Amino acid sequence: MDLGERLERRGGIESTGTKALEEDVEATAHEPEGEDLTHLRARQAAGEIADELDPAFVLLLLRSAVVSGVVFPGDVKRLMSLDPSSPEYLDHMGRQLPLLVARLA
Repeated sequence: MDLGERLERRGGIESTGTKALEEDVEATAHEPEGEDLTHLRARQAAGEIADELDPAFVLLLLRSAVVSGVVFPGDVKRLMSLDPSSPEYLDHMGRQLPLLVARLA
């Protein structure tokens, strides 16, 4: 896919989903005591996540990495030379994510 096609797709996503996204964001309640954030805060208190890192940001970053093959398949191919649907990509991500998490402390 060339740059023009990528921009067209992105424009389509942005133009059709903006209002729905705004409504979804407005309807979403802030959950600072949600299970996932509580878990990360406990790990931060145990010294597994550096004090200067925001657990909510860490969670979003890790979730983004996990879905990158689905959301950014072209970038995965372009940057990593891997097919995001391949076992090699999954193996690579399975090795890289724990290394990244280990560096958070």
